[in-house]
Amino acid sequence: MKRTKSFFTRFLIFGTIVCSAILFSSCPREPEPVLNKPNGKLKLLEESPQNSVIITWTPSDDADSYYIERTMEREGQTESRQFEIKAVPLSEATASSYTYIDNTCESGTEYTYVVTVEAYWNDGGLYPVPKSLKSDAVKITTSVDPKVTLAYPKNVKVEPAANKANALTVTWDSVSDALEYEIYYCSSWYSNFNEEYKKAGSTSQTTFTMEHLGNTLHYYFMIKAIKGDEYSLFSAKADGRVADAENLSKAKAFMLENGVKETFISDSEELWFKCQLQKGLLTIDNDHSITLTILDAEGAVLASGIPLFISGYEKTEDPNLVLINDNLSVQRNIKNDISNFVPGNIYYLRIISADRSNYSICVE
Repeated sequence: MKRTKSFFTRFLIFGTIVCSAILFSSCPREPEPVLNKPNGKLKLLEESPQNSVIITWTPSDDADSYYIERTMEREGQTESRQFEIKAVPLSEATASSYTYIDNTCESGTEYTYVVTVEAYWNDGGLYPVPKSLKSDAVKITTSVDPKVTLAYPKNVKVEPAANKANALTVTWDSVSDALEYEIYYCSSWYSNFNEEYKKAGSTSQTTFTMEHLGNTLHYYFMIKAIKGDEYSLFSAKADGRVADAENLSKAKAFMLENGVKETFISDSEELWFKCQLQKGLLTIDNDHSITLTILDAEGAVLASGIPLFISGYEKTEDPNLVLINDNLSVQRNIKNDISNFVPGNIYYLRIISADRSNYSICVE
């Protein structure tokens, strides 16, 4: 019996090696791409106050993509940003194919640009191999905008908000002559790559709390000082992480506001929520099976095992559960799942996930 097992094991190992060799040898071998080292050139857009930079570079016929990395120094740290441009075959290209206009530059600031050309090719292995070449760094300074008269805010810090879940508080030093401050944020998973900062709000104070964020996620902030039509450059970028979910029990149930979407990520299979439903509707975005239990204000179970998931390949005959938002979310009319529903009453929702908790939820 032992001999049989030993022989079978050796046979499997030998067979695996032979099959792998055949597979590798059968992969078509592509010629290695020929890439030219990009030659980057910069100039300012002629429109006043000339804060946009035009980047041009020499192309490569075998290129798949070009990456532009921009860096600048602010408050002792290097700020980086990247842009991706899909390559076009030289036979189809125009001058604009190898030109990019950076409209995100600021007044009187020196920027450094590096262009990288990249291509993927099959060298006979199972996975494509990247090949790239970088240009030499080139620098340019934007013109000074006469409206930029204030110093930019310094010492920006981001921390979890006190006594508020799914929220971050941003603080900074005051700026002389500033009447208010504008707060901008970005929630990109890679904040340096094609990021888009959105205005979160404004305040006359030197602190700002942003609510309804996703727990455990990182957010990035920049602050601008304002005085009428005059303003400052953006502050250096600062980031913070939203605290973990604490609503793992009924005693710590998260209070949901009607019509406000909240996002939760947790290693726990269940999370608790508290709400005062008006319409009795619950909307949830998720990609795996989850169920709902509804309790009243005293904790008595009103309904349990209620499904909050519809597979894209299945149909449901449950009239209280429908797909919405292009089939990315489900909405349940939970007032029909319990008897004597009263709008405005306090209800507890205990949501159990088949995997880990990872969804956005909204009640009305």
